[in-house]
Amino acid sequence: MKSKSVVTIAGTITAAILASSCCVGPLILAGLGIGSIGIFSSLEKYRPLFMIITFAFIGMAFYLTYRRKQDTDD
Repeated sequence: MKSKSVVTIAGTITAAILASSCCVGPLILAGLGIGSIGIFSSLEKYRPLFMIITFAFIGMAFYLTYRRKQDTDD
């Protein structure tokens, strides 16, 4: 796997986790029995930014996966 692909995949996963942290975080805390802590709700204001970053990385991953390969006839 090329380093661009690894960076793109890692960036996509990181951005997706950050984009959903405002919703998933409280669910995890509620599952642990800590229901009244709203730590992750403070990330709600950054959700549009995280979503833009997520879509950018997904678009980059799609482009790098399905672009035409250059023929190198040596």
